[in-house]
Amino acid sequence: MLTNTQLPSYRLLLVEDNSDDRDLTRERLSDVPGFTLDIDDAGTLEAARSMTLNHEYDSLVVDLNLPDSRGLSTLKQLRRSCPDTPIVVLSGDMREHIRTDVLREGAQDFLSKNETSFELIARAILYSAERHRSEAQRRRVEKFFADSVDGVVVTDEDGIVLFVNQAALELLGRTRQALMGQPFGFPITDKQTIDVEVFHTATQRTAELRVVPYEWNHRSAFLATMRDVTENTRLADQLRHAQKLEAVGQLAGGVAHDFNNILTVILASVEIVFEGLDESHPARRWLLDIQHAGRRAAALTRQLLTFARRHTAAPQTLDLNDIVKGIHKMLERLIGEGIQITLSLQPTLPSVFADPDQLGQVLTNLVVNARDAMPEGGTIHVTTVSHRLDESQSLVWALPPGDYVWLSVSDTGEGMTREVMDRIFEPFYTTKKERGTGLGLSMVHGIVTQSGGQIRAESEIRAGTTFTILLPVDAGTHDFVRAGGGGPFTLGGQERILVVEDEAPVRAVATEILTKSGYTVDAVSTVTEALSAWRRVGRGFDLVITDVVMADASGWSLGEQIRAQEPDQKIIFMSGYSHEVLAHGTAAASTFKLLQKPFTRLDLLRLVRRTLDGFA
Repeated sequence: MLTNTQLPSYRLLLVEDNSDDRDLTRERLSDVPGFTLDIDDAGTLEAARSMTLNHEYDSLVVDLNLPDSRGLSTLKQLRRSCPDTPIVVLSGDMREHIRTDVLREGAQDFLSKNETSFELIARAILYSAERHRSEAQRRRVEKFFADSVDGVVVTDEDGIVLFVNQAALELLGRTRQALMGQPFGFPITDKQTIDVEVFHTATQRTAELRVVPYEWNHRSAFLATMRDVTENTRLADQLRHAQKLEAVGQLAGGVAHDFNNILTVILASVEIVFEGLDESHPARRWLLDIQHAGRRAAALTRQLLTFARRHTAAPQTLDLNDIVKGIHKMLERLIGEGIQITLSLQPTLPSVFADPDQLGQVLTNLVVNARDAMPEGGTIHVTTVSHRLDESQSLVWALPPGDYVWLSVSDTGEGMTREVMDRIFEPFYTTKKERGTGLGLSMVHGIVTQSGGQIRAESEIRAGTTFTILLPVDAGTHDFVRAGGGGPFTLGGQERILVVEDEAPVRAVATEILTKSGYTVDAVSTVTEALSAWRRVGRGFDLVITDVVMADASGWSLGEQIRAQEPDQKIIFMSGYSHEVLAHGTAAASTFKLLQKPFTRLDLLRLVRRTLDGFA
């Protein structure tokens, strides 16, 4: 049994000028079980209006004929004072037209003083009070939903829309009239959270849809909230894509590094064998095939290293327009008839710092891709323009704000699906089947990012594709010096050389080449052994040749320890990719030389002689 504190409680204003009727009504209503009533009373309209201004009531029980007001005027004035409070009229006049007029003016109910039991009066009051509370709650909920920045949609159990707020209408691009009473259009399942794609006008948005069970106007329903997560989703996709490319790049770089060691042995060994064969020896043909295959494999590893941003570049300050103009005629011959290339180049373009050959390769790959996407012909449009990247755009491009040069290549071709777009920069991924290697766009990505820029693609099926590249404007001087140059020198010598290489086949072939050319060679496999040999000889090595990545320590660490004792010691670093050296080579960039693997016999001997003779 419910106690009085557990029973529903209501506050009532009894508007009655007859004190006996007021007391009787109060007494009888208080005796009705099932709820408790807190009853105030007023004998005039003015007193009633004053009380409604100072108190909130669940219901008003009103006699229309008061000393200061009579009939419908009493109801109208009370309705103006408290428009949302339900009013039950308790009257001795039960004429039908009076009942009709009272209900039309907004009374909740019309009851007879003489013919209605107090229990029925109480039930009418209870009903009006409950309805009032329910309506008030509904209005509060609707106002809360209406003010929400998230989209809010209430549907019945069949997915028919019962309520929608303005934020949802704007996100969905619909009108209230088009949604109310209609199927929502998205799956509604109890306690679900899914991402849905919203299409309207020319935009596509991603919304997070959350659904929970709900009660709406005393009926079972679903409450669906929609939050626009387009930017968050896009940034998360970009992060996952960048992480995936970085992981693939690390794998590609590692594979290429190890493969370059193998190719070094193959290519150098072939040259050594060639030296001992007569011109007429039948094995020379097979050795040439091996050499050709090795060079092709070396080109493949260079492509992998370019994707992984670990390939040696020769950057310089240049005008991107010069690259585009210089390669334009060649590109026209490359794409053939049926396709037109148009240029839109900003006349005064800021300079960038990049490798011109690599940028030409970028443009060639993008144009060839565009050509292949237009088997029936079309137009390729190349655009350059200066571009200022602000704070908001820098988040999208994952680049610092500042000045950039914009290069775009657009075509009118077949376009790409989203699934293809997600993988276009992955090495070995291709849609060209037997016609493609899958390394073209991965190399483009590697070159652009190695140059400090970013590349993005936009495409729609049957609406063409646009690749857009941002390269940072050249901001100053650059001190990096690559080993190179020329000068008169012989390939052999009498000097003493320390070779440090943990790969036994590479160490053996390098030792063989140098020894046959007259050099005295000490070969070791670890940094520890190298330091011991160097100290034992007492600075007697004319040259140290060391690999960069070894088991016990890096070649760079070895070079620093030697130079701490002998600053003028000449050193050549060997690397499967120059990234290993350039990561550390800022302070001493002009004092070491880099031998890129895979190297040939001539590559090794030329760089050794040039370093010993002091050529830049």
